[in-house]
Amino acid sequence: MISRTHDDIFRFSVISEECQIYHLIIAEFGRKYGFKNSIYPLAASVARLIQKCIRSPMDVLSAILKTNVVLRHFVNPNVVDNDNYSLSGLFLKYGDIIKKKNLISKGANSDCFVGSLFTSNKSEQVIIKVMYKYNQNELDNICRELHISNFLRQFVSNDSVVPVQCVRIFQAPYIMIYPFMNCGSYPEFARRIGSRLTFADKINIAQTIVRVLSDMHFLGLLHCDIGARNIFVNKEMISRSKVTDCPFLHGYKYYLGDFRESHIGNIKKVNPQKPINIRWLAPEVFKTNELTKATDVFAFGITLYEIFTGNIPYFSMSAEEIRIKLFAGHRIRPG
Repeated sequence: MISRTHDDIFRFSVISEECQIYHLIIAEFGRKYGFKNSIYPLAASVARLIQKCIRSPMDVLSAILKTNVVLRHFVNPNVVDNDNYSLSGLFLKYGDIIKKKNLISKGANSDCFVGSLFTSNKSEQVIIKVMYKYNQNELDNICRELHISNFLRQFVSNDSVVPVQCVRIFQAPYIMIYPFMNCGSYPEFARRIGSRLTFADKINIAQTIVRVLSDMHFLGLLHCDIGARNIFVNKEMISRSKVTDCPFLHGYKYYLGDFRESHIGNIKKVNPQKPINIRWLAPEVFKTNELTKATDVFAFGITLYEIFTGNIPYFSMSAEEIRIKLFAGHRIRPG
């Protein structure tokens, strides 16, 4: 796959049979194109460069990547099938209409509404996020979330990611559209369903989320904001065995969402003294100033506490009290 980075650099990406992903930066040398830090191959265009890799008798990609690579499939740009990660399909088009209805939350960065999206061939209920800021930093945040959520959606072992459905970035304010989850976030769902939510249901929720988190870490991504508030629930038609009288029934499906704070890489530098979701923060971050796979796992552990008890972590303490104790090195339990 060929993509253009936020820095306007072309990148060639290949995925192995074991789902290991490799990225090569495409650089221009005079009027020729090649891979950064490699003197061969060179070609007059990016397309011809990739064709040289396909036809190379000396297996040039294996030499560059220092691993066995056979380029079997060249991925063409996708402009038709919206089920795949098509960049052209992720932007609101001229004539698309957004109608905001009910305000559901006001956050530090945006307002969220339940509303409708009308396109040339359909209308659907969606979540509309209207951003407060209109600047380069906010644009970078939007593009990162757009890329991570849709990239991840193609690789997770089960369909359990809430992606950014589409965005408007060419006029103020920035707008992000998400699929509508008809049961809301997990805390809302748990309060509404009450005692009908069984222990087995909670196990299913936990297994779903940990699979997504495991896939993220395998792909070199960090979520950085795991919490029950970012688990979403949708009541859907679920297929059963064809031999039964009722081949379909309604059931609940669980999704991990909100990838705004997510990071491409294994370490994200942070300042724990600045506003952050302190109740889910691993204590060592006050020393390392880093979010890692381990801190994601810690946050998932706190999320398990939320799922199985129904309580907010450290419910008897304010956020500032938690911050002071963690900074001082105290070991405190979420209950």
